[in-house]
Amino acid sequence: MYTRIILFIFICFLARVANAQDPHFSQFFLSPQFINPSLTAANVKGKWRLSSNYRQQRNNSQTTYRTFTVGGEAMLMDKTAATAPVYGSLFLMSDRTMNGALVSTYVSNGFSYMANLDENSRIGVGFGLLYGQRKVDYSMLNFGEQLTNGGFDASLPTGEVALGVMKPFLSMSTGIVYNYHQDDFDFDAGISVHNLNSPKQTFLNDPNQRLSQKYVANVDFSYVISDLLLVNMNSMYQQQANSNLITVGGSLGIDISGDFSREKILFAGLWYRYKDVVYPFVGMKYDNVNIGLTYDIPAYTKNMGALSLYSTELSIIIHLPTLSGYSPVPCPWKP
Repeated sequence: MYTRIILFIFICFLARVANAQDPHFSQFFLSPQFINPSLTAANVKGKWRLSSNYRQQRNNSQTTYRTFTVGGEAMLMDKTAATAPVYGSLFLMSDRTMNGALVSTYVSNGFSYMANLDENSRIGVGFGLLYGQRKVDYSMLNFGEQLTNGGFDASLPTGEVALGVMKPFLSMSTGIVYNYHQDDFDFDAGISVHNLNSPKQTFLNDPNQRLSQKYVANVDFSYVISDLLLVNMNSMYQQQANSNLITVGGSLGIDISGDFSREKILFAGLWYRYKDVVYPFVGMKYDNVNIGLTYDIPAYTKNMGALSLYSTELSIIIHLPTLSGYSPVPCPWKP
């Protein structure tokens, strides 16, 4: 009975956490589908792009969170005299928290459209859908009912299977982005709303446990300083329920191609998430492949102590060569 009470409190806590905050990445600029669905058309410069992120969070003693995404974006309808290109995206995300006891799986897809305002300016709109399911993995937990003379036997029943699986949910999002481009300058600014329909997400069949709407604003720019140097800046503000995230930072790129072709660029930078972490970034662009690595260091440990989380995140993006007539300024999230 005592074990069941503890499990009930555990599930209630997880429900509250789920209601307050969606998963997020340090290299958020490499996961446009989770920032603004209209960024697909703004960031994909060829006919398709594949990307993947792996994030691992841990405290001082053990790994507590693992998040993995993989997916791609592609041009669905080419540009004609009457229309601009239409892009679509499909991503899979797996999130394991509490040392793997809580498993979340998400499938998201989106569509975006970018229209020219003039020779240098464009505006895009996007719409996204996310299908999600969460469950408790009892193989990662031990219960009093499983205790034997030889220790815990995970093959024995726990009596708690009814709380193991959450009903799937569907979440909707939409966004708009403005892009300005010159040969040596790129600028994007966008806003988006996620969980438009406030889907129910609960293990306890509580109709009041719903995902709060999430509001996101992002600004980024890239600038060519010289034949060898490029600078990239990126910031994001995110608000969901009582949680606010403000992230600012940037990187410096050095062309190591040897012929100023920008086919091989080394990136080094730093981002800061307000009252949370600071994380250095290193990356490289090699032809049509971008690789990035960050390491989160707690910068605000008040009332956290040993619970402070250190995170490592690795990303890779593979681009198809850019379309003729458009050459973006290279940065960690563009070719």
